Amino acid sequence: MVVGLWLLVSGLVYMVFAVFGDPLFFTNFFPKYHNTKFNTAISLAFWGMLFLLRLFRKSRGLEIAKILLSLLLILLGSLTLSEYAFNVDLGIDQFFAPDLVFQAHGLPYPGRPQLGSAIMFVFAGLAFLLLGTKSRQWQGGGQYCNHFLTAGSGLLIISIISNDGFIDKLHDYGPNFLYCSIITFVASIVGAAYHPSLGIVKLINGPLLGQRMARKFLAFIPFIFLVAAIIKIKYLGFKIWQFDSKYSLFIFVVICIILIALWYVGRWLNKIDSARLKAELALQTWNGKLETKVAERTHELEKLLRLYKESENKFRSITEQSLVGTFVIQNHKFVYVNPCFAEIFGYKPDELIHNSESAVNLIIAEQYRIIAEEILLKKYSGELGNERIFFVGRKKDGSANYVEFYCNVVQIDGASAIMGTLLDVTARKRAEEQLQLSEQKYQLLFYHSPQPMIMVAKDDLSIIEVNKAATNLFGYEKEELLDTTIAILRPNEHIQRQKEVFEKQIESPMAMGIKRYFKKDKTHVVAEINANDIVFNGKSVRLLLFKDVTKILAAETSLVKTDANLKAILATTKIAYFLLDREQIILELNRTAVEFVRLVFNTEIDKGGNFVDCLPVERVVVFENYIKLVLQGRVVSYEVAYQQTNGAELVFNIRIFPVIDNEEEILGMMLEMEEITETKKYTTAIETQNKKLREIAWFNSHVLRAPVSRMIGIMNLLSGVGLSAEEKEECLMHLSTSVNEIDVIVKDISSRTSTIAL
Repeated sequence: MVVGLWLLVSGLVYMVFAVFGDPLFFTNFFPKYHNTKFNTAISLAFWGMLFLLRLFRKSRGLEIAKILLSLLLILLGSLTLSEYAFNVDLGIDQFFAPDLVFQAHGLPYPGRPQLGSAIMFVFAGLAFLLLGTKSRQWQGGGQYCNHFLTAGSGLLIISIISNDGFIDKLHDYGPNFLYCSIITFVASIVGAAYHPSLGIVKLINGPLLGQRMARKFLAFIPFIFLVAAIIKIKYLGFKIWQFDSKYSLFIFVVICIILIALWYVGRWLNKIDSARLKAELALQTWNGKLETKVAERTHELEKLLRLYKESENKFRSITEQSLVGTFVIQNHKFVYVNPCFAEIFGYKPDELIHNSESAVNLIIAEQYRIIAEEILLKKYSGELGNERIFFVGRKKDGSANYVEFYCNVVQIDGASAIMGTLLDVTARKRAEEQLQLSEQKYQLLFYHSPQPMIMVAKDDLSIIEVNKAATNLFGYEKEELLDTTIAILRPNEHIQRQKEVFEKQIESPMAMGIKRYFKKDKTHVVAEINANDIVFNGKSVRLLLFKDVTKILAAETSLVKTDANLKAILATTKIAYFLLDREQIILELNRTAVEFVRLVFNTEIDKGGNFVDCLPVERVVVFENYIKLVLQGRVVSYEVAYQQTNGAELVFNIRIFPVIDNEEEILGMMLEMEEITETKKYTTAIETQNKKLREIAWFNSHVLRAPVSRMIGIMNLLSGVGLSAEEKEECLMHLSTSVNEIDVIVKDISSRTSTIAL
């Protein structure tokens, strides 16, 4: 508000003086007086009004007024810049009032504001216009317009004051140019301060270390220049350095470099300080919580101590019969212990009270004594609150136990003492260790078990926990199963039955039979279920253990069918089959094999017997030689004839081949015996007939062919010409001889053919 009034009043004063005053009056004091132009004065007034409008509550009309004033500032500055740029007179310089001073001095451009003033008002209008937008980027641009004004006016002030002719110029031209620079410098800084989160202001506005450093540094820069300027004034009789306003650009560059360095150093320090503040805030929060807990415990203990002081007899009566150990330590020695306390460590009360050794050495294990002494000291000094303290104690016989202290500092006979209670928590500690170990083992067994396991809440059948094997079995992710109930895995018609089963209590692990479950892909899996009711995280749950028997049942079904088919085949075939192990023990045989042994060897045989026992003595060695070949992996095939008691001979085709498993190990052998007696007879008869047929064919091709060939030759001679009667008669005689020979041969062939059985 102060800056806004300052700008508005300054502008109005200049305007009133320009219209109603006598500007030439100041030429008596400043020979070359440069007055403030009317357009500059009205721009200052507009700028001040913009500052003052910020004091009112926001409204649509107010925002429009701010925009119009900002645009007027930009317009006045832009028109003046256009006049300088294009060297024209737009008629706005003396539109409101004539410039008598410039006319009297014969100076150019009367009424026209300085170039720097025009630039200043353009940036001032832009700053307010952009800062009034909602865009963070545009607001940042407006803030940097304020920074430009600050830098420009500050540089101008430094240049004016540091110039050698500062006093002379101030005497000749008047203080208006310095006054306008100062008011611009102050107004731009105040305008930027309205938006502390934008631009360079956020570097100096705040409690952080970098922000405090930046404020002090920026405040120190003008002081340096002012001191330097004062020392430099030639009227003091000495100079530090020679300086001229033409070096203003150099100063500006130096300031920019300093500001950039300040920006990065400040941000770095702010980051460090922010981390420190966060840590301090967290520490204060924890301290507050700790103080609250300490206050709560202290309040409880103080209340207890007041009760103890009110009735010492009641206290002794209670402590003497108490099941909790009670003690008082003063000057590091026991001055009171109740019987329970002494019993915990295997002493009698008098042994502890009248013992010259310190209390810590009497009841604390050696490795914890230093810590215990430190705790006692902190208790005496008040550094430690009413926390429960766990220690490993030492009993009279040297054995260790676990104890829990709860104590506080009291005043007894004007001296500080430690009064407290003690519990023997050895059993609880060991139980906790066993429980922790048990939980670790359980988690290891549950989560890493290769068998699928699921925990189901008994009340609502929700799935509490699953292991990896279960998710693999049912095809779900763990999170998917934890958000559902066991009903997702069971057929709809079995859900009600499932609820009834879960309502029953299982006292020990129980087999629940084989049940059908659904996977995520809607295919079913048959599993053998074992269940047990347990308590998990304070909730009654049922632990289900699954054994996937889908493939086993399918294999068993297939095996039953295959076995039935195989038995049907073996029961109906006429081939005898023996399954033998490596020692020729019969593992399996069919009915044909039993009948074969009964018929051929006139004996009975069954599974479990040795096949060699039923063979004739003369065949045992031969059979064992064949077995050796089979156990080497070869297949043996041969024929053998056995003489029956009735004199008949039976012929069998024998095949022995090894039985090999997947690992190429020979487990035994399969012996196949097929009777081929009739087949053998047929084969022999066919071979005999074939021999006779081959003889007849040879007889036809050699014996019958000779007379036929002669007859053909004689017939060729008779069909010719030039034969005499004697020659013809001789040919006919030979022809008759050949015919008779053929007749004899044909009869012989007929007799040979008649012996072939068809």
